[in-house]
Amino acid sequence: MRMRIFTLLAVFLLSLSLAGKEAAAAKTLRMPRAEKGVIDLSTWDFTQTPVVDLFGNWGFYWDQKLTPEDLEKGTSACMDFIQVPAIWNGQFACGRDLPGTGMATYHLKIVLPQGAPALALEIGELNYAFNLWVNGVNLDYIGMVGDSRATEVPVSQTRVVNLPTGESSLDIVMQVSNHYHYEGGIARAIRLGRSHLLAKRALNVRLLNALTIGAGLIIAFYQLLLFLHRPKEKGYLYLGLLILLISLRTLGTSKLVLDFLPDISAEWYLPLEYLAPFLGVGFYYALLGWLFPDEIEPRVRTGLFAFGIFATTVMLLFPAHIYTRLRDPAMAVVFGTILFSVSTLVRACLHRRDSAFWIAGGLALVAVTTINDILFYAHIVQTVDMAHAGFIIFVFSHAAVIGLKVNKAHEKMEHMSVDLEHLNHTLEFQVRERTGELRAANVLLQEKNRYLENLSDKISKYLSPQIYNSIFSGNRDVKVGAQRKKLSILFCDIVGFTASSDSMEAEELSTIINTYFQEMTKIALLHGATIDKYMGDAIMLFYGDPESRGAREDAIAAVHTAIAMQKRLAEMRMEWRDKGMERPFHMRVGINTGYCTVGNFGSEERMDYTLIGSEVNLASRLQSTAQPGDIVLSYETYALVKDLVLGEAQDPISVKGFAQPVQTYRVIGFYGEIDMSQTTIHEQRDNFAITVDLEKISETDKAYAISTLETALHRLKT
Repeated sequence: MRMRIFTLLAVFLLSLSLAGKEAAAAKTLRMPRAEKGVIDLSTWDFTQTPVVDLFGNWGFYWDQKLTPEDLEKGTSACMDFIQVPAIWNGQFACGRDLPGTGMATYHLKIVLPQGAPALALEIGELNYAFNLWVNGVNLDYIGMVGDSRATEVPVSQTRVVNLPTGESSLDIVMQVSNHYHYEGGIARAIRLGRSHLLAKRALNVRLLNALTIGAGLIIAFYQLLLFLHRPKEKGYLYLGLLILLISLRTLGTSKLVLDFLPDISAEWYLPLEYLAPFLGVGFYYALLGWLFPDEIEPRVRTGLFAFGIFATTVMLLFPAHIYTRLRDPAMAVVFGTILFSVSTLVRACLHRRDSAFWIAGGLALVAVTTINDILFYAHIVQTVDMAHAGFIIFVFSHAAVIGLKVNKAHEKMEHMSVDLEHLNHTLEFQVRERTGELRAANVLLQEKNRYLENLSDKISKYLSPQIYNSIFSGNRDVKVGAQRKKLSILFCDIVGFTASSDSMEAEELSTIINTYFQEMTKIALLHGATIDKYMGDAIMLFYGDPESRGAREDAIAAVHTAIAMQKRLAEMRMEWRDKGMERPFHMRVGINTGYCTVGNFGSEERMDYTLIGSEVNLASRLQSTAQPGDIVLSYETYALVKDLVLGEAQDPISVKGFAQPVQTYRVIGFYGEIDMSQTTIHEQRDNFAITVDLEKISETDKAYAISTLETALHRLKT
């Protein structure tokens, strides 16, 4: 790997030395130079050296648009000498430092050798219009020379101008103006040479430019089409846009557009030259990031795109003499990008990244051509534009590497596809085998589910629905434990069952008692009761656990349940009597409210969910003291429901476990459900209630009630 890197650096340095070969050769040939506006070629042999650069000091007339006639008359205001080729920016002439924009006339006299062959002038691109006379004859012009931006038509193009033959000397007068670019003057060497060679050279350059542009555009659009086909492969996008920008730059620098639009102004095609250095560096560094994502600096990529967007915005918003000043900074950015790219590729080579060596080799050669062009367009060296060679090297090296990378990815995908197909076949067999096992397991599972559902349904018959749901929903643990809660307990029992069943068969008796339990259970569940147990022909219910609506609402629900049970039993007694039952039985109910201990009692092997305590015993005792068909409440229960329920006070009863006799009340019914128009006065509003039993009130209590009501009436009126 180290040998490869050393080889790469050696190629890079060798290429740099070759880039300056032509400039060095020019110095060693000792080309003749113009002195004070005259260049002596009388001893020059055009057969051995067919082309000569017209270097040296030319006559120079600043801010003057002179013709050969004007020079013969000597009407010029100021005459000086200036170095050619060179931009006139900053040069001292006619007593002043020259600006970039302005107008001038150049003058050079050439002494030719005897018998000189047919000659021509090759005039490179200059900024930004010229008019040429040779020996007093106007031979060529580009654009329109003007003394201001309004009068100048800027056009820049390399021209080959055939010269008159049989002359012993050539008197060249050239008007040049620049009000468009920030650099003006004859920046490229004007060459004198054999006409057929210069014409052939110009034709070859034009063909090479056309070939480069055409091939570049085809490859660029091909890369972009590949990206549209595979959007995830962004390398196609970066390379396609970069090649497109370079192709447009070549179109701008070669001026081939003038072959189709000869009168077009430079302000329309000059931007093509600047898009590549402005935006291309960002796309190239992004391309390296796609090829070697672990080696690039993301901040550098962001900075390059930021510079490109800024420079392009300036180019779109401002005229050429402003945005062309960004050329040298852009070239510096290009040079810096080359250094960063070299650094990236060195790291990629050290890390043995795929194709890093070939990209590095291609970049080294491209760097040579790029550095040459930077020095060439900065007027530091007088070589040639090597963009074509660099462009061809760049396209083939990078396109080949991207193609290889994508091809490897596709080969990997093909191998993965084969492996996946094999795996699919294996999986299909395993799936079929597993599916059969799952079907069998599913059948077994369905059978077990049906068994468990049936078992669960059977178990639910032995538990109150509330308890069953709380256990199977996971809200209640099945373990021994209890808690204290305020509950309303209801006991109901059949009265006269023995007398009713004496004359009945066992099957008939079983049907009647089960019907009774079924109907009473429906009513209990409808009002939210928890069924504790069935004890012979008695039922024990409670309200407030596992869910409670509050002590008062639970007590009201218990009374509603008791009244509904008595009503339903009355209906059933009529039905039984119609069926031949001589003495259908009655039911008595007792309800008490108080704190009880409720929960799971028993052992871990066998337990029962129930409640215990003296309040439970009191409810049972109340039931036993009730008359057939009656509902008896304790004082605690009656206190909670008395605003809704009409109750008749009973004699206190003594209950084991209670120190004082317990006051009880017989339920008459809910106020809204009984007719009290003749025997009872009952009215209730917010903040007001009165209840008077007209049948049971004593004369003394009646007199006290009248006195109290009269006092209340008087106070209300006042």
